[in-house]
Amino acid sequence: MVWLFGCSSTTCSVLDPEKRVNRQELEAELNYITELINSRIEDINRQDEIKREIVAAFANLEAGGQFNPLGLLSLGGTVAAIGFGLDRNYKKKRAEKTLKQVENGEKSKLS
Repeated sequence: MVWLFGCSSTTCSVLDPEKRVNRQELEAELNYITELINSRIEDINRQDEIKREIVAAFANLEAGGQFNPLGLLSLGGTVAAIGFGLDRNYKKKRAEKTLKQVENGEKSKLS
C-alpha cells in the first residue's frame, strides 16, 4: 500500500530511451521537441521566402522590368544572413538551454 503512494510513475524518455522519466519530465521533453520542430519549420519558411524573392526578381528582370540595384542589395543581405546562419546560433542556444532544462526537470520555465 505504501508503494502506491510513495513512488511516482515513470516511463522511458523520448530523448534518451535508457533513462526513466516521470510525467513532468516527459512533458518537458514534449515542449523541447515541439519548440525544435517549430524552429525548423520557421527555417524552411525563411528559405522558401528567399527562393520566392529570387525567382520574382529574375522574372521581373526577364519580363523587361527595370533592374533595381537596391532591391538586389537587400535580397543579397537577406541571403547572406541566412547563409551565415545569424539566427541559427540563437536557435541552437535556445534549444540547448531547453535541453538542459529538460535534463534538470525544470518544467515551469519551459511552459
